[in-house]
Amino acid sequence: MKKIYNIVSMAILLFCTAACSDSYLELSPESSVSDEVIFENADAAQYAVNGLGRIMSTQYLDTQGYNGEGTVYAYQGEYPGDVIQKGSYTGWQNLAKGNYFTSSTNSNIHVTWYYYYKLIRNANQILDNCKTGLANVAEQRKWDYIKAQALVYRAYSYTMLSQLYSRRWTDADGLQRGLVLRTTVNNDEMPCSTMAETFELIYHDLDEAISLFTSCGYDRPVDVDKRWMANLDVAHAVYSRAALIRNDWQTVITHSQEARRNYSIMTPDEYKAGFNTANQEWIWEVFEDDTQPVHYYSFYNYMSASCLGSASRTYPPCISKQIVDPIDPADKRLAIYAIPTREEVGDVSKVSGSGKVTKGDFYNRVKKEFAGRIYSTTTIFYYLSTKFIVKSGTGDGCIPIFRAAEMM
Repeated sequence: MKKIYNIVSMAILLFCTAACSDSYLELSPESSVSDEVIFENADAAQYAVNGLGRIMSTQYLDTQGYNGEGTVYAYQGEYPGDVIQKGSYTGWQNLAKGNYFTSSTNSNIHVTWYYYYKLIRNANQILDNCKTGLANVAEQRKWDYIKAQALVYRAYSYTMLSQLYSRRWTDADGLQRGLVLRTTVNNDEMPCSTMAETFELIYHDLDEAISLFTSCGYDRPVDVDKRWMANLDVAHAVYSRAALIRNDWQTVITHSQEARRNYSIMTPDEYKAGFNTANQEWIWEVFEDDTQPVHYYSFYNYMSASCLGSASRTYPPCISKQIVDPIDPADKRLAIYAIPTREEVGDVSKVSGSGKVTKGDFYNRVKKEFAGRIYSTTTIFYYLSTKFIVKSGTGDGCIPIFRAAEMM
């Protein structure tokens, strides 16, 4: 026993000696990295910028459906409108009517605020650490590219926040309450700016970003899969959208023309194939990666009719009859909707009280003609939408933030 004890003691002594002399125990934590490491050089800082893209497609507040940009586009964008409606509503009606956004006790009122200010804080951390005046011109250009991207994310975040938490520009010509304008990393209490001051910052950020993108000579990879990265075209697109809110029409025209300069409109076949795969029309998209999906929390799981999740199968999105009826029957866009004929609409005996179609000619036709566009057990409603098609069945896929068609 004594011999074993001596061997163990010697092993511990050798370990301690090695550890003390070689700083063996001085390891950086894997869950966090210091600013000194992240911003040691521009190549390392680019990973921080890439992280801004990841923030846009991450689940928040441990709540299903809260997935960054996808949640904003669905809950504040599509659901309250007439192009996409939830069939049979039930628990979705308060969300669609906007009731949740006026309740101080519902998380929907603050999750978007939390999400965009998280983007802003991370963008500010990058901007606070960007290097300037370097003697190495090539390295400085890289840093200018880093700064330009971060400025676009900050400007976009404030643009979206102004739409969701401020009154229309025309209500007070910019004198109404704006936002808390944080331009550096801090948690100090700050008053709200005016809306005019908010857009002064947005315009300033985008002017500087455009100048830096132009002078640095860097651009994102031409690969369509990299269109989640910000570049000069994205800066122009954000500028156009901001100016639209600001009622600054000439600025809208100028920057929308620049934004779509390098993009062509998608083909009819691409339009009908679904909106979860980037093509030549997409200017900017939300980050998506097969190794880091959000699965049942994704935008498509709530917006398509082809996903496995119950939100898609039980309450598939439908287009409003008031939107469909005025459309020219020859319009190619109608191909993405399952629209009943006059005879099929008249067969009301096949429709349940909640609007579900459980049998009959329309039900049989949809199951046959749209078999590849809806999940096998998806509930059928009149005016069913199949615009957002997810071939994986789990709801994964990227979503377009800006498309050339929207810049027309």
